[in-house]
Amino acid sequence: MKTRTFLLASSLTVLTGSLFAQQPMSIHVSTINPTCNGYADGAIVVNISGGTSPYRIDGVQFTGDTYVMTDVSAGNYELAVSDVN
Repeated sequence: MKTRTFLLASSLTVLTGSLFAQQPMSIHVSTINPTCNGYADGAIVVNISGGTSPYRIDGVQFTGDTYVMTDVSAGNYELAVSDVN
């Protein structure tokens, strides 16, 4: 099992996480910041390529290559990303 850690920082959101996969996998994380400090209207979008679908992020299984967290407020978020292997 390979483990990789990624970090993304923006003005209101910091996201860290680990990637667990036996096959090479690439992830791209983007954020939409909340409109104002204290609001929960931001989003985190995770695009995955490689590995073997279905994928899991924090225990949520999904098929396809895009996972979207909505209603996100400013803060720190840690996501564990894994594939079916």
